[in-house]
Amino acid sequence: MADPRLEGVPINAIAARWGFPNDSHFSRTFRAAFGVTPAAYRWQAREDGSADSR
Repeated sequence: MADPRLEGVPINAIAARWGFPNDSHFSRTFRAAFGVTPAAYRWQAREDGSADSR
């Protein structure tokens, strides 16, 4: 999710690549593991990356 090369890849496409039956299931599982939704994780990774590049 944090990989800049995946920035244009929709979260549901990433979920499908990992074999999740739907993006809701992926989102719940991701949140249970990381404490945030995949979208929030991606947003935070972008924010952290932009702060590092300044």
